[in-house]
Amino acid sequence: MDILLGTTNPGKVKEMKKFLTDFEATIYSLDDINKSIKEPNEPHETIEENAFLKARYYAKQTDYITISDDGGLFINALNGWPGVKSARVADSEQKRRQVVLKMLEKKDFGNRKASFKSCISVYDPNREISFSSVGETKGKITEQPEQNIIDGFGFDPIFYVNKANKTYAAMTSSEKNRVSHRGKALSVVNNFFNKFY
Repeated sequence: MDILLGTTNPGKVKEMKKFLTDFEATIYSLDDINKSIKEPNEPHETIEENAFLKARYYAKQTDYITISDDGGLFINALNGWPGVKSARVADSEQKRRQVVLKMLEKKDFGNRKASFKSCISVYDPNREISFSSVGETKGKITEQPEQNIIDGFGFDPIFYVNKANKTYAAMTSSEKNRVSHRGKALSVVNNFFNKFY
């Protein structure tokens, strides 16, 4: 079975490839298939709708079973902002982290609770089957980005997981897979493929 990861984010590709190992498949990124496909717009207000849209879009463009992800950082003190718009806060990962830290600084109080949520959607264009799973990890936003970066991307250097006593960025990939929002959702996707394929 061939599966396409419908994302242009190399960090997500790396994480997903490491995690999707519980079933027999060849997993490709968009770069692997050498097909120039324009990214779809993400017009929806929920991660669930955007993940499904991307999975279906890339599956229809390529005829591959496609797995896509949409997620976001939801900060309590900022009423869930940036949420579904996390990737559009600024034009680079470093700038996005700076914007989030500045927004929390302006609030001038100690509530730094946040959660990372991920929706993983699967779309099979041949069988017209779709499946989605949502994972969530609760934590808090640090005051400064993590300096001891082992692995990670995006908001990982500023997202501290209380249960693990470290940021996502300070975790090895196997540590992160055990506690991460994406890992939780991908675990359910692994089970889906084992059961139905």
